[in-house]
Amino acid sequence: MKQLLTVLIALMFLALQACEGPAGPAGVQGPAGKDGAKGADAGFVYFEGFKDSLRCASCHTPDNDTTYYLISRRVQWEVSKHNDGGNFDRNLEDCAGCHTTEGFMERASKSFPTAFAGQKTKKYAQSSPPGCFACHSPHKQGNFSVRNNFAPVVIKSNVVGNNDLTFDYGKGNLCVLCHQTREIANATVFNTSMKPDPTKTDTIVITTNRWYSHYGVQGEMLSGTGGFHFPGMTLTNSPHTNQPVIKQEGCTKCHMSAPTGGGTAKGGGHTMNIAYTTESGSAGYVLTGCNTSDCHNGAITSSNYKTYSANNYNLVLERLDTLQALLIQKGLLDATSLLVKLPKKVLNPATGKDQSYASIPMQKAGALWNYFFVEHDLSKGIHNSKYALALLDASIAEMKKP
Repeated sequence: MKQLLTVLIALMFLALQACEGPAGPAGVQGPAGKDGAKGADAGFVYFEGFKDSLRCASCHTPDNDTTYYLISRRVQWEVSKHNDGGNFDRNLEDCAGCHTTEGFMERASKSFPTAFAGQKTKKYAQSSPPGCFACHSPHKQGNFSVRNNFAPVVIKSNVVGNNDLTFDYGKGNLCVLCHQTREIANATVFNTSMKPDPTKTDTIVITTNRWYSHYGVQGEMLSGTGGFHFPGMTLTNSPHTNQPVIKQEGCTKCHMSAPTGGGTAKGGGHTMNIAYTTESGSAGYVLTGCNTSDCHNGAITSSNYKTYSANNYNLVLERLDTLQALLIQKGLLDATSLLVKLPKKVLNPATGKDQSYASIPMQKAGALWNYFFVEHDLSKGIHNSKYALALLDASIAEMKKP
């Protein structure tokens, strides 16, 4: 009986299908759906969109890794400071633009305003270190070339009397979109400028123990500006400042050159390291870029790397140590934190709490400024040893005055 009922139902269904008439006219179109996620909200892979006619399999193939060494370059990047020293947890609006890939890409989408000041981004709770997609835009450009934004970069001066810098070093302009200084705010409570002014001999009020141009001073150091220029001091630059190849290739000429001695994933290339530690534990140096025929032409070796020419690495370290000791001795630099010492306090009516501050003679403050400027460059003078030594020598002379 159950089987007979099943057969009858099937026959009725077929009969209904056979009697179905032609489709009616199309109905009124329904309302449009919500737009999909765009830009940063869609994840950084989709942030910049895709080149017309781009297909995933155009790049995501074993052949492309063989051609472009993508895996090996990823390994190199993993031992770079971009990966482990970039503090990508600094993902707030004021920091994410350089400290994270996502923030940098947001700045790229706005074509990088000419001066860094005010380039806030959104907060990126899920942030990543400056990586492949910071310097490359393969989905938008359709290839692995570096971003083609090599326009000169304007860096605002933090020192009164120093002009704003227009940094123009070819491919290095991309690097200096981040390796540049940040502007200094006014001193809270006192409402006075905290910019150092070499023309003044009165005091300056400092309300932050981090009174310096942040850590991205490399662009200014290479160009020979950004320091506190004491009245009457002689300014001079190393050949790096105007060397034609460096003016064209910028930072990549030395920091991304191929390593010698069989290759390594610890120096050169996408590690961007000049100095590194070899497998045996000894010091290694990537000097390929230095020793090209249009630069030092083989004159620099691993044994004379730190002492090459009269203005050398070791001299800068000695001067830094001397200046540091004098600043600590005079009570301007904290011996433990190596930050500005703020011994005084005043009530801040805006917060209802004490505001720490220091009142320092302007010229002594200039020596403090130069200490941070040279130390934060991190090259120990290699970028521009003559300029670094000029700043340190003048600062030491000032600190030795009563």
